[in-house]
Amino acid sequence: MSKPIKLTDELLERIQDEFVKNVKSMKMFDGKISYTKNFKWDDSENDKAFVTFSPVAFAKMVMLLQQFDNEVAWHGVAYRDEKQGNLFYITDILVYPQLVSGSTVNTDQDKYQEWLYSFDDEVFNNLKMQGHSHVSFSTKPSGVDETHQEKILSQLDDDMFYIFMIWNKKFEHTIKIYDMLNNTLYEDSDITVYIGNEGVDLDAFIKDAKELVKPKYQCYSGQGAYGQTPPANKPATTPATTGSKGGGKPKSKPKEKEKPAIGRGWQGSDYGYGDDEGYDPYEGYISQFAR
Repeated sequence: MSKPIKLTDELLERIQDEFVKNVKSMKMFDGKISYTKNFKWDDSENDKAFVTFSPVAFAKMVMLLQQFDNEVAWHGVAYRDEKQGNLFYITDILVYPQLVSGSTVNTDQDKYQEWLYSFDDEVFNNLKMQGHSHVSFSTKPSGVDETHQEKILSQLDDDMFYIFMIWNKKFEHTIKIYDMLNNTLYEDSDITVYIGNEGVDLDAFIKDAKELVKPKYQCYSGQGAYGQTPPANKPATTPATTGSKGGGKPKSKPKEKEKPAIGRGWQGSDYGYGDDEGYDPYEGYISQFAR
């Protein structure tokens, strides 16, 4: 379930009321009070995020997972959709200078900065995704991973986002999206991953394959292992809903005529990114990638 990143005035009011109510009934055997509060958006079941890889970006990431038996890390060039604020595109994967072992990735800061500054502003300003491989291990973030994520989060402005991914050779993955614009942390089950149709009609390929591949026995199972294409003209849930007394997320979305700071100048029409009439954010996408 998606969670808030920053405490809003409404959330602060809630926690203050709950804190006073709880501590009044506490008994202190050592003169100390310990109080923990977990936050989540009350409307999170209808509040999801969607990540679409270009075919090139996804192929590059798969090759990194297959060809390295040590950990390897990469950046993704990522953009937010202008009209649907919970839809993100990853258009390219770039490997930066690093020293790796079976379970660690370390970066030479001087070489890393030199690498960063070699890109033009369009790429440099949109390196908003960091991913790495855990090879054959669980994709649960390590303490080092969490420290790195916390450091990046502290540097984000209120209109930014950042995507973290950990994959292994089994294609198991852990994903987090820190969406500052909508004050929401999306994690794993809140996120659906798609592969775009740019340059190849993968929907048509799967349709033809299903005509040729027939089950030997009748199968009564439901959705296939690789999911289904979202219904046409049925966009995903919008990123923000009207706040409620129970602490629902306040409404917040990118301005219609002003591009967000992230994704400035990108015109990937194959991803439905632009201002065309009859906009459909899922037109040109293939099936959901298996979890």
